[in-house]
Amino acid sequence: MTEAAPGYGRAVGLLGGGRECGIIPIFGDLRLRVRVVQVQPKRIQPAQIRIASALLHPSSRRKSRLICGIDMAATVQLQTQQLEVAHVLFMDIAGYVRLPSAEQNRLLQELQGCIRSTKEFSEERARDQIISLECAEGIALVFFGDPEAPLRCAMEVNHRTRTTERIRLRMGLHPGLVYRVPDIDFNRSVSGGRINVAQRVMDCGDTGHILVSNLIADLLRQMGHWNECLHDLGEVEIKGGMRLHILNFWNNDIGNPKAPKQLADMVPRDVNQPLSKLSPHA
Repeated sequence: MTEAAPGYGRAVGLLGGGRECGIIPIFGDLRLRVRVVQVQPKRIQPAQIRIASALLHPSSRRKSRLICGIDMAATVQLQTQQLEVAHVLFMDIAGYVRLPSAEQNRLLQELQGCIRSTKEFSEERARDQIISLECAEGIALVFFGDPEAPLRCAMEVNHRTRTTERIRLRMGLHPGLVYRVPDIDFNRSVSGGRINVAQRVMDCGDTGHILVSNLIADLLRQMGHWNECLHDLGEVEIKGGMRLHILNFWNNDIGNPKAPKQLADMVPRDVNQPLSKLSPHA
């Protein structure tokens, strides 16, 4: 492959030229624009063909064709990527890094199964509006579109796990701009610093907490029906010197009403008081 500038490039599989024969769907808006040329079968093996992914705008989708056979090579045009607004739900298991590897694997599989079985995850995946990422520190679910989707998912996962001692979760939510990009193995992924910020929000909490940044809270306040669940924790400084306004999301059935231990001395008011009862400038 030839190297290309970030966001736009040209990858060539063995030979140039030929005719364009269609687009192969990979995932979501990711497509392969394929150009085929004839070569001698003895000159090429399937493992030698390398095809790069092309990110196309939904409006440019065309009827896809499945291309196979060892007598083909391909060229792919990588389109300019677009920034999208995403809402990130980051979660981890308390004490996970101190567990034996076998126990880590068992808990991770159990948590993944719990997430996959939620109604919100299934619906958003069917609409291709979610990308899940496994990180060394936890799991990030990146939602596109509905700003309430990550919160509903967090509530469902929290409800399913709060009665078990095996999976002690904490969660953080934060929005921001990201790019949908394939990783080095062409798996679904995103790039952008918002995932790290969602993790820093989560890091402020203890087991059972669903913490949200003020940017998420502003969106939820506009919905009207979440105000009683939003409890102000004030402004905190997170890793890197960034300051964020953090809120604790909980009600009688979901979340953890206690102030996070590391923020307990910083919270200037009764954390049981919902945001709707507070002055917006308090």
